[in-house]
Amino acid sequence: MKAPLSLIPSLVTSLGVLLGSASAAEPPLREQAIAGMKRAAEFYRAKASAHGGYVYYTSLDLRQRWGEGAATADQIFIQPPGTPAVGMAFLKAHTATGDKFYLDAARAAVEALVFGQLQSGGWAQVIDFDPRGAKAGQYRNGKARGRNHSTFDDGISQSALRFLMHADQALGFKHAGIHEAIETLLQVHRVTGDAKYLEPIPRALAWLKRSRLPDGRLARYYELRNNKPLYMTSDYQLTNSDADVPQHYGWKTEAQIEKLEKAVAAAKDGKAKAPQPKVPTEAAVRQILRDLDAQGRWVSTATEGMKLVGQPKFAPGFQFLASEVFNKNLEMLADFVAAAKP
Repeated sequence: MKAPLSLIPSLVTSLGVLLGSASAAEPPLREQAIAGMKRAAEFYRAKASAHGGYVYYTSLDLRQRWGEGAATADQIFIQPPGTPAVGMAFLKAHTATGDKFYLDAARAAVEALVFGQLQSGGWAQVIDFDPRGAKAGQYRNGKARGRNHSTFDDGISQSALRFLMHADQALGFKHAGIHEAIETLLQVHRVTGDAKYLEPIPRALAWLKRSRLPDGRLARYYELRNNKPLYMTSDYQLTNSDADVPQHYGWKTEAQIEKLEKAVAAAKDGKAKAPQPKVPTEAAVRQILRDLDAQGRWVSTATEGMKLVGQPKFAPGFQFLASEVFNKNLEMLADFVAAAKP
């Protein structure tokens, strides 16, 4: 049965209203991504941070925190995915959105790192804001006394310095604490290093080539005098054999020497380019947003054999918040938002 001609305008109008309502009910994906980023970041900064810094994992009730082992309420961790990595995610979100909230969150992470810089110039694995805390170090601010061993293992001091330099730029080079922290490291470099950064690299590459294992990979550690690969047994005794190493730790890595040689050549020729972020697909963005719960959390669930930084002993089914997941999802959404700018 055909509709009377007199009803057609009404039907068209009704259809237009319905389509308009559906469109209004779901904002553009870029706007959804911006809203999701803010909701997640507000929760993580308000609930998962301590003194502006972060650990690796937090229980859903926020009562337990872990880095390399259990962390107190006054401790934060530096090794990625800890404080500098979270700060970098905030900086990327600020670049993509222009929202000052993210810059303020990054500034808080900066100030946490500045607090915990050691007199030796770098950082330890953990910063303890309790001056009597078991992990307190000999900080430049004089607010605690303890170990004064800067570490470059696992990218600890490197990640802190990298974040401080990016934050310094984002803050308009006006944060005095950052300048003091970087200047201390520059003073250490002036004493111990060559100002021509590229000059030592060929020798380093030659050492990497000499140090390759029979399978082409590199051991994580080598003895200083004889350059033999160095491992530990399952009961943590030093050895040159990889026959009985603990399985939770990476003892070998891909050499990537050819990649490094190309990067050095490009740097010498002035052709080095900053890596471009991989823009996530709309499907990936929608999945990230679906995974965000009503409280603004990306909740992780432990599984059997799950490999986690710091090797926490989570039982299968245990749910927790992970800085690595927060960082990855926030940065992916930021990349999408930046690429989809009108």
